Amino acid sequence: MKLKGYVALTAVLVMIPLLLLTGMELLYRNITLLSTAKTNYDWQTLRTYSETCLEESLYKLVLDENYTGEFNITQEDWTCTSNITDITGEDGFKLIVLETSNPEGINILLQKKVDTNYDPFKLYNIE
Repeated sequence: MKLKGYVALTAVLVMIPLLLLTGMELLYRNITLLSTAKTNYDWQTLRTYSETCLEESLYKLVLDENYTGEFNITQEDWTCTSNITDITGEDGFKLIVLETSNPEGINILLQKKVDTNYDPFKLYNIE
């Protein structure tokens, strides 16, 4: 009869650390998943903001096809710097370099080539 108590006590002492380790592993996994999801959400949001900055750059070119220069868009949770330059040797082609960032340290750099010889403009990605 006395062995039944020892077996039960041993089983409880073995199960408590196993359950504790399982709970800690699940907690760590959920914290990691949450962090990854937030980073992805921030990146997707910033990507949308960089597209907004690109549209503003194209709007400046629609108003004046000869526009070159740099401008900034500063909002509460993101900033964008757009630099529009002529491409030497190619008439009517512009290079747009966009750098968008947020306070969390996420940065997106886009480079686009614009052909202003067409209406509407042709837009090319630069790899």
